[in-house]
Amino acid sequence: MAQTTGQFHNVCFAGVKPSAPAMLQRWIRPVRLAPSPSIFAAPFGRSEPLISPADRLLLQDVFRRLQVNEGAYRPAALARRVAACLRALQVRSPIEALRRLEEDRGALDLAANALLIGVTAFFRDPAAFSYLQAAVIPELLQMSPAPRVLSVACSDGSEAYSLAILLLEAGVKDFSICGIDCRRPAIQQARAGVYPAPWLEHLSAELRGRYFDADASGYRVRADVRARVQFQQGDAFVHVFNAPYDLVACRNFAIYLGHPAAARLWRRLHRSLRPDGFLLTGKAERPTSGFLRAGPCFFRKAQP
Repeated sequence: MAQTTGQFHNVCFAGVKPSAPAMLQRWIRPVRLAPSPSIFAAPFGRSEPLISPADRLLLQDVFRRLQVNEGAYRPAALARRVAACLRALQVRSPIEALRRLEEDRGALDLAANALLIGVTAFFRDPAAFSYLQAAVIPELLQMSPAPRVLSVACSDGSEAYSLAILLLEAGVKDFSICGIDCRRPAIQQARAGVYPAPWLEHLSAELRGRYFDADASGYRVRADVRARVQFQQGDAFVHVFNAPYDLVACRNFAIYLGHPAAARLWRRLHRSLRPDGFLLTGKAERPTSGFLRAGPCFFRKAQP
């Protein structure tokens, strides 16, 4: 991490005000985005809703079909999404929802997307990405000429592709990125790499031209970039990671878990990292013991 912040601004992020997070202004225009890749759109601080027996049956059935452990998530976050799930399934009650899940195979995708909201964006949180380019990527290349990256709760893949683009911009020729998410539609979109034009409006024409092809549906990530990023459907608590990784990104996922489950997640990610590997988290997340803070949203695996 020998590069200074000043050097970084001169080389990569010229023109950014010193008081603002460093991200190429010619690349990315300011944009207000929801947390990414969040699981439940429910802030802390609201009263904790109770889950009715019927709602509980619905939640248990959806998570059983997804093969995901419902008990890992905070009950309040789940309870707030039941109404959205009923709307997505176009039913009036949890009992009707259970019946539709039994009769319609496609209903599970609708229910999962309503309960597990994966909001993400390209280059979300400029401070984290500026630190990644300034300090983390040079360290990764010192550890390995071919960095291995894991994106947990990757949602539609835009974060994983952002990591790939940043590595390519840094001149890294050989790297691999794997993204996992429990929702089948999210993985399908990530693999396709197609995004509506409005989703890329905050990116410069330069980046769009270099890493995307115009598509009837908007923009498609270029084939040679997609080939560097693999996506798999799986539960972060049981998926077999192809460790060790140099960098693991898991952002705004743990904040929606109960404390014991979050601790288990951090331990899993700690084991998946190579010595001195980096963990990228959300702004509000603080991993448990085993990590040392390295920069904005970045932690480094501590050695015993």
